[in-house]
Amino acid sequence: MKNNIFSKIAVFGQKYKTYFVAGIVLGSIGSLLNVVIPNMIKNIAALISQSLYTNVMDFDAIRVVAIKTAVVIIISFIASYFGAWCLTIAGQNMVKDLRSALNDKTDRVKMNYFDTTALGDTVSRMTDDCDAFSAAISSNLGKAVFSLIIVLGCLIVTFVINPLLAFCSIASILLGLFINASFAKMGTNAIKEQRRLLGNMNGMINESITGHMLIKAFNGEEEVLGQFDEKNQDLSRALFKSQFFISVLTPFMDFVSNFTYVVVCLVSGIMIILGKMQIETIVAFILYIKMVTSNLTQIIQALGSIQPGIACGERIMEYLELEEETDEGRENVSKTEGDVVFRNVRFGYVEGQIVLKDFSAHIKPGMKVAIVGPTGAGKSTLINLLMRFYELNSGSIIVDGVPIKDIPRSKLHDLFAMVLQETWTFKGSIRENIVYSTKNVDDEELEGVIERAGIKFLVDAMPDGVDTVLSETANVSSGQKQLITIARAMLKNSPIMILDEATSSVDTRTEKLIQKAIDDMTKGHTSFVIAHRLSTIKNADVIFVLKDGDIVETGNHEELLDAGGFYSELYKAGLDAT
Repeated sequence: MKNNIFSKIAVFGQKYKTYFVAGIVLGSIGSLLNVVIPNMIKNIAALISQSLYTNVMDFDAIRVVAIKTAVVIIISFIASYFGAWCLTIAGQNMVKDLRSALNDKTDRVKMNYFDTTALGDTVSRMTDDCDAFSAAISSNLGKAVFSLIIVLGCLIVTFVINPLLAFCSIASILLGLFINASFAKMGTNAIKEQRRLLGNMNGMINESITGHMLIKAFNGEEEVLGQFDEKNQDLSRALFKSQFFISVLTPFMDFVSNFTYVVVCLVSGIMIILGKMQIETIVAFILYIKMVTSNLTQIIQALGSIQPGIACGERIMEYLELEEETDEGRENVSKTEGDVVFRNVRFGYVEGQIVLKDFSAHIKPGMKVAIVGPTGAGKSTLINLLMRFYELNSGSIIVDGVPIKDIPRSKLHDLFAMVLQETWTFKGSIRENIVYSTKNVDDEELEGVIERAGIKFLVDAMPDGVDTVLSETANVSSGQKQLITIARAMLKNSPIMILDEATSSVDTRTEKLIQKAIDDMTKGHTSFVIAHRLSTIKNADVIFVLKDGDIVETGNHEELLDAGGFYSELYKAGLDAT
């Protein structure tokens, strides 16, 4: 998976490789210049040490070396600063593209993913995981790379200065790094578990907020709080575990640094006594070892942020690699009459659990078709298959002579206007919610739809009329929101209309108003109505009565009542087929 992550990173970073290259080059220059600085300080120390024996201080020579050192320090700072700036720009833009890719992926992922995955987990991947991944890529990765360059450069110089002393120092450092690597591996696994639990918790919070009225109505607060406490405890334990492994790295590295200084002092002291090393050489060596240990600490700290970023990156890439909806369709529907044929349709959401067993029907252009039956009979499933939200197990659905699997999804969806039981409005003006994706809508056309949908009274009552923004502060009921979604479908004016219990959120009086408008709108159009109230299907041309995934009765309202079959039983029992 990690290889996949880095290959994905390379793909997203292609557009910004100029910034990446510039950042790496400038940062490397700054890092390499840092390696030179201790040697220049060694030269200053040598001049001062020499003056102790000659009693003559060569201020001119010291001044020249000091100025050169200052220039190198300034250049190193400028190069490092602009290197970090370039990497930050590249990293932030790359993560911006990554967010866009996640959003685009959501439009292409198979619908059954959302049937089996909590909404909060998906949201967590697109927000929290992206933020953690951004922090790892934008700053900490560059910091780790440049610190590594300094470490390698300093180690090379220490071997040039004194191989024995360098070997003793590196031995103690490697021992510390080995132990740190073990902690880091355990920390990565703990962080992955933490992100998974965080996604689950976000899902529960989302469900609790969405259904808070029902929770209160059923006195379910204690149960919800209990579930929250349980998930919170699990998350807290995972968070503690991950933070423990990450936080122990820095103090342990400090211990390694101090231990290394002790080793250097002991060995260098012996070498001074034996006359094999000068004071200024020891000064330079200690500065190099200090740079090694301090930069190793920075690497460890950066890895502490990179590790969560990698774990989040894995979750992001898992989402990006989800199986997508296939769309081999190449055919265009030349005529849009609304002729629909279901031919031996067989389908189940879960393997082995068939919802529609062998469904066949022919809906001619302009027919108003009602679909009724008990819960679970397959009513909404028919609509989902017609819109090609799911692929058939077997059989075919044909629209205007073309199998829907041969029609591009975007073209297929243009043939339908849809109103669902669950209202969907977004934060925007009433105008934007009604017009949505319909192009070139003038004010006159919009006003006509508002009138026909029965929401003129709502628009007139709003402070800014049709430009009033729908938000939590706008006093719009769920029924009024449903009317807005109905107006949206009216405006689209597609050849095939789908109303999936579209009047479930409106009162009887409003239902009568919009029913007439819908009847007028559907004239000349094929329409599918999943019945919620009998008044919506009495004037249907044909009613399909579904039971256990099959059509058990077909006819109009009067014919089915006279037959005295299953539909008659539903009617007499007063059931609204939902």
